[in-house]
Amino acid sequence: MLSKYAPLKKIIYQIGLIYLLLLVVYNSYGQSFYNQGGSYKPKIGGARISTAITAGFGANYYVGDLTDNSFSSGIKISPNFSAGLQQRISDRIHLRAELLWYQIAGADSLSNEFGKVERNLSFRARNLELSFVGIFHFINKSSNAGGRAGFVPFAVFGIGVTTNDPKAELNGDLYSLRPLALEGEQYGKYAFVMPMGGGVRAKINEAFDVSLEGSYRVTFTDYLDDVSKVYVQHNEFPSVALSDRSVTQPKLIGDQRGDPNNMDGYFIMSLKVQYYLPNDLFSSGISLKPRSKGKAQR
Repeated sequence: MLSKYAPLKKIIYQIGLIYLLLLVVYNSYGQSFYNQGGSYKPKIGGARISTAITAGFGANYYVGDLTDNSFSSGIKISPNFSAGLQQRISDRIHLRAELLWYQIAGADSLSNEFGKVERNLSFRARNLELSFVGIFHFINKSSNAGGRAGFVPFAVFGIGVTTNDPKAELNGDLYSLRPLALEGEQYGKYAFVMPMGGGVRAKINEAFDVSLEGSYRVTFTDYLDDVSKVYVQHNEFPSVALSDRSVTQPKLIGDQRGDPNNMDGYFIMSLKVQYYLPNDLFSSGISLKPRSKGKAQR
């Protein structure tokens, strides 16, 4: 099963290597105390503007077969926590690698639709997401003497991969649904995602920023909630009990269980803090320019 996602994991691995390479090259060249000619290269106002460690927390909302796909009903808000490394590429563009822990959940019992309440399915999942995103600042990132603009709206777009482990509770016990293949589909443990969204960032002082960021994860799976297609035959516990949990009338084999035409997704809202590392952190502080002997030449 893991071989199915080998190409995806290879792409994520290659992108990660490119990100790390950019980070190393930028910090060894762009932040050097001396430029290529060996002359002094002053920092912009002595400010920290290049590399930042990020941390955040917030809330998420899943969109799929077990919600009404609206904010009017069926909402189940869950938490998230993140940590990442952000690198300035230009005045307006940053790259960020981030690890996100998030929980999503859905339940037919919260729906306003009778058919969904009758279906009576539910799930929750605690997943890890690794993403690589580009951040575009609409205001020049280094437009003032302090090195960073005080208030900046921005957009984010990138790619990532998430674990996919939906679970459901039955008689007080929690069961992992993916291995049970309740619809006869052996979907993978990982899913490809595309984060897209935006937010605003505010400068606190030379070292710290705070930002509010919201984004939607476009996914390429309809099984974040373990619901997509039709009911299939099951004869063993717990599959038989978890597959059809109808309130009144049991479903027939082949009856529609979900909507395979729309992929699942989730919203992430996060409050983040960025700590900017000193610009000379990666500099040796040793001049490569040889000292002149005797009197300085005019």
